[in-house]
Amino acid sequence: PYITGNQEFYNINFIVTPKVLIPRPETELLVEHAIQFVKSKGRQLSALDIGTGSGCIPVAVAFNCQNVEFTALDLDFHALKIAQKNIRQVSLQRRISLVQSNLTSGIFGKFDLILSNPPYIPEEKLLGLDVAQYEPWLALNGGEDGVFFISEILEDAPRLLTPHGEMLLEIESTLGEQVLEIARNHFPNSHIELLKDYTGLSRLLKIYKE
Repeated sequence: PYITGNQEFYNINFIVTPKVLIPRPETELLVEHAIQFVKSKGRQLSALDIGTGSGCIPVAVAFNCQNVEFTALDLDFHALKIAQKNIRQVSLQRRISLVQSNLTSGIFGKFDLILSNPPYIPEEKLLGLDVAQYEPWLALNGGEDGVFFISEILEDAPRLLTPHGEMLLEIESTLGEQVLEIARNHFPNSHIELLKDYTGLSRLLKIYKE
C-alpha cells in the first residue's frame, strides 16, 4: 500500500503514506459495530475517534450513516493531513472535524459514540515484528505491557461518553482480560464485553454506558 499510496478499507479507497498505519481488515469489525449503533438511533449523534491516523474509521462510519458527526483526533500533524485528504475525497468535510490532540487532553463536551484503534502492541513484541520496520512506531507501540494508551483512554472516557452512549476500542488479542479489568474500574455501572474477530480472537472492547 505504501508503494501504491492506496489501501481499500470497508469498500472505500484510502490514501496512505508511511506517516499513517495501513488500515487493517480486523478494524472493519469496529466499524461494523459503530454503524450498527448509529443506525439504531433515530437522531443525530456526535462521535469521537481517538488516534484517527488515515481517518479510515470516521470516514467509513460517516460514509455509511448520515446521522453522525465526528471529531477525529491525532497527535501527529502529518497523519491529520492524510486524514484531511481522505475526508475530502468522499466529501465529508462538514461532518468530520480534525483536531491535533494528545489523546483526549483538551477535549470537552459529550459524545454518543467513542471509537479508537490505539497503539496496543507490547513494545518487546513489536521489536520482533516486520511491521515495526515500515509503519509508524507511534501508531503501533502500546508501551511495556501494551495497555498504556488503552488505560489513558479508558481513564478519561467516562467524562466524555453520554449516558446510553457506546465505546468501541480495538485491542491486542492477548490483552482481553487485562483490558476488561481496566474498563470495569472506570465504568463500574456499565455493560462491558469483549467481541471476537472473524478468526475467533478477542479484538474489540465494547462498553455501553448506562
